[in-house]
Amino acid sequence: MIPNPIIFTVVFIVAILLFAWSCFRRFGLVTIGKPENRFDNKAARIRDTFVYAFAQKRVLQKPFGINHLVLFWSFLVLLLANAEFVLQGIFPGATFKILPTAIYNPLYFLFDVVSLLVLACVIIAGVRRVIFPPYPEAITLDAYIILSMIAGLMIAYFNLHGIEIAIGEETATMLVSTAVGTMFYAGMTAESAQPIIAFWWWLHAL
Repeated sequence: MIPNPIIFTVVFIVAILLFAWSCFRRFGLVTIGKPENRFDNKAARIRDTFVYAFAQKRVLQKPFGINHLVLFWSFLVLLLANAEFVLQGIFPGATFKILPTAIYNPLYFLFDVVSLLVLACVIIAGVRRVIFPPYPEAITLDAYIILSMIAGLMIAYFNLHGIEIAIGEETATMLVSTAVGTMFYAGMTAESAQPIIAFWWWLHAL
């Protein structure tokens, strides 16, 4: 069940406009600085992008660097899942369910496992900041809010798909979501599940 696409479309447009305004402000700060040629040494720049951005070379040299690497790549994978979520919120028919089962089932199994990895990494990051923070400034309210929001996103994901599996609207190919559906939503009817689905859907969206 997808909530009213008109409402979500309005929310999405507002979010895009706020994001564009934020980028514009930051771009204004960048233009204050001294100009620098960013297009020289193209081969070296491309290489460094893969080595330091995608492979996270410097991050891996630090304690718990592997945690950041897993989190980074997990988010790259979940970009696909979130793109579907946004498109489906605007155009309800835009869903991976139109894909062949041989593609859809492994894809959502992957999303489910990766979401669990993200939740585990967030918990590890939170515990680390409490027990042995990398630096004093790491213990900030903003950091915990961000980690809590990421954890909430993953919990919403598991519950949303879990309840859909429990009422038969989704295939039981997702291990974690299936377990959540079995534990919390077994025996629930499709009608009684709609308000709960709407709650988890909007929590995931916002």
